[in-house]
Amino acid sequence: MFCGNASLIGQYSDFIPCGSGSNQFLDVAAKVTSVRLDKTLVNNLIKALLEVGKSIPGRILFPALSALDCGGIPQDDLVTSLFAGSPIKTIAISGGDWGKTAPESRMLISKLFATQSQVQFLAADELTTPGLGSPEFWLLPGLRSLAYKGHLTFGDWANLIQNCPDLDSIAFEGSALGSNLPSPAPLHAPSLRRLDLTAFESPDIVLFILESTNAPQLTALDLFLDLEPEHTAVEHPSTSRLRAAFRVLSERGCCLESLALGTSINLGGETLAAFRRLKSLDIRDWTSSCQLDDGDIDLLCHSLTELRRFYLEYNLFRSASTVYANITPRSFGSFARHCTELTYLGLPVTAANPDDFIDTSFTELVPFRNNLRDLALTPLTLFVDKTNDFVSFLLVQCPNLGRLDIHLNAAHSWPSVSTLTRIERDMTIDYFQRRLQ
Repeated sequence: MFCGNASLIGQYSDFIPCGSGSNQFLDVAAKVTSVRLDKTLVNNLIKALLEVGKSIPGRILFPALSALDCGGIPQDDLVTSLFAGSPIKTIAISGGDWGKTAPESRMLISKLFATQSQVQFLAADELTTPGLGSPEFWLLPGLRSLAYKGHLTFGDWANLIQNCPDLDSIAFEGSALGSNLPSPAPLHAPSLRRLDLTAFESPDIVLFILESTNAPQLTALDLFLDLEPEHTAVEHPSTSRLRAAFRVLSERGCCLESLALGTSINLGGETLAAFRRLKSLDIRDWTSSCQLDDGDIDLLCHSLTELRRFYLEYNLFRSASTVYANITPRSFGSFARHCTELTYLGLPVTAANPDDFIDTSFTELVPFRNNLRDLALTPLTLFVDKTNDFVSFLLVQCPNLGRLDIHLNAAHSWPSVSTLTRIERDMTIDYFQRRLQ
């Protein structure tokens, strides 16, 4: 039950705070900084704890308590009486498996909102119940960090931003509740630095948030938007909205340093190049029908000179036929010339001319070969007989390379199991030979 400086349940599961044990309990409770309510709490222990609280009315039993994890089995009376007056800054609460205890948890969190308005960090999971919307998080005016799994309405977002000016981190997982789409009135989020919408399944509300929220301090944005019809080149109606939303973000002076984007929309290199302070750019699920080429990569590198991490991955499952990447080893040179701090590179690469693939890679990689710590080629389109040579070349020429991830998309034919085994064996041998030199 108790974590941090002291523990009463777990290591001391036989301890019951009654009689002479009350003083011991109070001594320990005064030092506790973190409490986790566990489903193993037995009724006689809960009763004994409540009796301690009643025996000394008005006394704060946990004066040092800063973090409370209510778990998925809410103990309403225990929480509201035992921790009354405690200076709790962090609360975690869940509706239990599949939301089984959501009604009870909602009642408990409503009481906590009323009695613990100083809470700054909140993690809430599966608290949506039939007939009720999202919890009224905006009743915590000092809230700085919110992680919420459940339903969300457009009004919920507006209330949250308008009433919690200190929010600097928001992560939502779930879907929108309701279908009314208001026009995006400007919302000012002066402290917001991190926004994570990667697990939010409602594109309309994601677009609404991007369009309506002015967050000049935003440094990290993670989102996922799957809008394109499968196996077609038809542009989704929301494509222009997303491009416009990103343009507005950059025009508002948004100082993004990290952008993780999962989308089937072709935003174009120009849209991403507008965020010139990016240190990390992670693009996944990019539609293979609108691939980037060496020119696009050069534009991005020329604009994003502070990049330390770049990752691009296509969604090849959307294509009904085999798709080869348009990016060649010449793009390595764009990173070498413009992104001198780059240490992580993930790129789908093809060998337009397999015979000079290794020579070209060597020429382009040399200027920053000492920088590379992680290299992911997903996929690498290369003839099977060249793959072993290329891997050996990388291990020798990139002395600080600690991780190499290659998804082989073999040209003309797939390698046999024996070939792949040989490549892996030779990689290991070359690696250790280089390390022992």
